[in-house]
Amino acid sequence: MSQSHPLSFAPVSLEDIPTLAQIHHDAFATNILIHLMYGDDSDSGLVSDLQNTLQTDQTARLTKAIDNKTGEIIGWSMWNSYLDKETLTAALKAAEDRLTSPPKNSICPDLYLDLKRAVIAKRKLWIMERSTSVLNILVVRPQDQGKGVGKALVLAGLEEARRKGLQAWLEASTEGYALYRRCGFRDAGDPIEMDMAKYGHDAKT
Repeated sequence: MSQSHPLSFAPVSLEDIPTLAQIHHDAFATNILIHLMYGDDSDSGLVSDLQNTLQTDQTARLTKAIDNKTGEIIGWSMWNSYLDKETLTAALKAAEDRLTSPPKNSICPDLYLDLKRAVIAKRKLWIMERSTSVLNILVVRPQDQGKGVGKALVLAGLEEARRKGLQAWLEASTEGYALYRRCGFRDAGDPIEMDMAKYGHDAKT
């Protein structure tokens, strides 16, 4: 952000969650992958998921970015910190267990399941043996993108990971790849590529 629009961070509260869901909806409104995986009406499901995460997931840290000039939430992130192998193993098992039921509004359930399986497999391969902080969600309002908000959220999460002695991990979309490289992330193995023709679409992601 510019000096005239200073940015601050704060933990997310339950009251913030509808706003977070709206930001997520706006940021990914034209994203074909998200559309196919979750369908058109995914906001209510995200609200419920975030409420549950905030109340029950001890590994999760949800952080909101606030424009100090307006007081508005303009972006947010969710990191999950796994302090030992047992905690990460349990999280991956829980993720695998959830793969029996894609989101009810999913347009392409097979795409959802295949991508989630690929993510789990890559995490098992690369981060099982080390304590790790995983960036699972990074979202910035469309009108505030390109102003350093996303980078600031990433760097704040990395600083917390360093304080805890954790390595950092994420799966980058094509759109976010350059940002994460600028923040110091490097590739691990081959990228996850989804052949959209397999699911009846032309693009590859």
